[in-house]
Amino acid sequence: MELWLSYEAYLFMGGQKKLANIQKMDLITHLNLIADMGDMEVIDMAALVGQTMKEHGA
Repeated sequence: MELWLSYEAYLFMGGQKKLANIQKMDLITHLNLIADMGDMEVIDMAALVGQTMKEHGA
């Protein structure tokens, strides 16, 4: 499991930049939560670049 440090609550949701507000969380869970909030998609950038390079013969 990859861990990530993040503010709890998120800064864009009104959280404050204080050391006491930083929490460890699972990176994948964090990214999926952010994606769900903003109608975004979490992608594997390395796989995307590799696939693009294969498709274009690079």
